[in-house]
Amino acid sequence: MDALFKQKTAVHLSGRPLAREHRLSVAQNGCTRLQDTVKDTLELRWWSLGFGDKVKVLASKTLRKALAATAEKFELTSRTIRCTVSMCT
Repeated sequence: MDALFKQKTAVHLSGRPLAREHRLSVAQNGCTRLQDTVKDTLELRWWSLGFGDKVKVLASKTLRKALAATAEKFELTSRTIRCTVSMCT
């Protein structure tokens, strides 16, 4: 995984490594860059999605495409579904 995190979002990354090769550095744009060798799992995808627009996945391309597809589906669903209290009970 190779990803850029907004600086304030990346604060906790140093204390929670994904795997042994967990490397953090400051990118030229001031973001925190996370590089690590991890398996593309559902857990990794949900973890990444949890950062919303505060993370940009650079690699792997497969992971990046999967996250973009999920975000697009979420946006389309959000536009078409009106949440009511009765839906949540």
